Amino acid sequence: MNNSYPYTTFVGNTFRLRTVIVNSDRTPVDLTGATMRADIVARPGSPALKIFAITPDGAPNAGAVWLEVAASLTPGVYYFDLLVTFPSGQSLTFLGGSSLTIKPAATVTT
Repeated sequence: MNNSYPYTTFVGNTFRLRTVIVNSDRTPVDLTGATMRADIVARPGSPALKIFAITPDGAPNAGAVWLEVAASLTPGVYYFDLLVTFPSGQSLTFLGGSSLTIKPAATVTT
C-alpha cells in the first residue's frame, strides 16, 4: 500500500517516524531478508540530500520500521519515500511522495 503524508519538524531536530508497511488487505508486509532505503530529496528525481537510518521495530514479519534522520537541512519542503527490495528481487516503494517540511526553530542551542 502506497500512502503519502505530510510531516513537519524543526531545524536541528531529529525526525523519527515509525511506520508499519501493510499489504492491500492491511496485513503486515514480511520484511524478512529485505533491504530498505529512504532518501530525502529537494524534489522527486533529484539527488539525495540525506539518507534515513532505518531500523526494524520487532519481528521482520510484523512490517514495522523506524526511519530517523537529523533535520540539519535548511528550512523548506523536502520529499522522501521508502524503497523496499525483497529477497526475490522485487522492489516496492512505500510512503511515496511524502513531504517533510523543515521549519526554523525559535529556540536554538549555543
